[in-house]
Amino acid sequence: MNETKTLNYENGERYEGEVKDNVPNGKGIYHFYDGARYEGEYKKGLKDGQGKYYFSNGNRYEGDFKKDRREGNGTYFYANGERYEGEFREDYREGYGIFYSANGERYEGEWEEGEKNGQGVYYYANGSRYEGRFLDNQKHGDGIYYFSNGNRYEGEFACGFRWGLGTYYYINGDRYEGEFKKGLREGKGVLYSANGDVCKGTWENDNYVGKTIAQPVDNNSSKGNDAAKEEDSDKEKVIKKLQPIIEEFERKTAMPSLKLTHQFKKDIKLTDSKFGGAPYLPKGFAYPKDKGGNPLKLLAQINFSEFTQIPNFPKEGLLQFFIKPDIEYGSDDFRVIFHKNINAEASDYFPKLNEFGPKAAYDFPFEGEFALSASIENCPMTLLDYRFDREFLEIYKKHTGANDKLNSIYDLYEPESDYIADKLIIAGHRIGGYPDFAQADPRREATNNYDTLLLQIDSTGDGKEEIMWGDVGVANFFISLEKLIALDFSDVFYTWDCS
Repeated sequence: MNETKTLNYENGERYEGEVKDNVPNGKGIYHFYDGARYEGEYKKGLKDGQGKYYFSNGNRYEGDFKKDRREGNGTYFYANGERYEGEFREDYREGYGIFYSANGERYEGEWEEGEKNGQGVYYYANGSRYEGRFLDNQKHGDGIYYFSNGNRYEGEFACGFRWGLGTYYYINGDRYEGEFKKGLREGKGVLYSANGDVCKGTWENDNYVGKTIAQPVDNNSSKGNDAAKEEDSDKEKVIKKLQPIIEEFERKTAMPSLKLTHQFKKDIKLTDSKFGGAPYLPKGFAYPKDKGGNPLKLLAQINFSEFTQIPNFPKEGLLQFFIKPDIEYGSDDFRVIFHKNINAEASDYFPKLNEFGPKAAYDFPFEGEFALSASIENCPMTLLDYRFDREFLEIYKKHTGANDKLNSIYDLYEPESDYIADKLIIAGHRIGGYPDFAQADPRREATNNYDTLLLQIDSTGDGKEEIMWGDVGVANFFISLEKLIALDFSDVFYTWDCS
């Protein structure tokens, strides 16, 4: 029979509620050492039944548990305003579920091992919509993409892009049928113009390069060539119009950053800047652990004395990023540690691989250890920064006299928005500057002022130097400028996403 009591544990954790044989059994509240809290039902010491789990980082789960894991139906609330409602299996989003992004985007469909897998619908903030197959969070397989401007694509997708055979319908009545690669017309294809012209041949990088077989109704074979020339002329006009706008935008927003390059290298020292490997820890410093008491893995270590200083960042000292090796890459279980001084005597303890958990070998964005080098790069505000549309369109309207109803660059003429996107998506590893994202900037809804990019690690490289966040994603760590200047790294916002 259950009794009600309080259980205090040696690690500082506490349980209050129903117990049986001195273990939680029934309803109760468990307080974890890191500030997390569980309120709900227990069976034989394990979370089992209905419950609420409040994570120390502000995330929250409400729903079914079974044998200490999220299992059944539930809702996972993220601190940045995002939300998942649906089925869970062994702690993963699995089955049918709906994910609400902080920027207003939404996915409804099938999940497997925490990722979008199967049939689903993705609603974009700009009004576009994709209906079709997903694989590992990316559009992959047969699908239909409805653009907000009225265009439509029906066909094959791969790795998040239009890739394979498909048909692109333009709102003006034009239609392209043929091959695509990485979202562009590439290979054999036919462009049917609304005026009856037909442009058939080879395409490269979205441009027609093959001989025109123009067979319009009136057999005027010159019209296809004329259409290609007109397309080239339109592109020249777009470039001429946007170049001064983009140059002014870059001058206004650019800030110094450290562009990082990773490289496989032997004999990396304990205190060197690096991705992965063994961390420097002062003698007697407790190795960072996750909420379950397992060691965290070193993701990155930055020795600022090795690099040229950029404004507001330390001149010296060692900054470390530890994450839990799991399918979420430690998004709710990580630590950032700063060592102002590097002592001659360092800890010689480093966990063995099996101490990180059963999936540590592959639930991590890379294998091994990489040396880091850095160069100064002026970084303009990037396309997916949540402030981008406001800042860019202010300059655009000044130059063009466009109306005030423009809210996004995707409200512009499509060739213009494509050109802007091509110029202002800036990927790669960096410290400082502006971030890149695979989907959207989650800081729109963040309650704290995480205005400074502390570190960005991108998916790049191949072979033994490959870094891969999910499916070609990117990870970012943010901090407030005020706390960065004070060297206070106790409140850092970590996020990663993929297509």
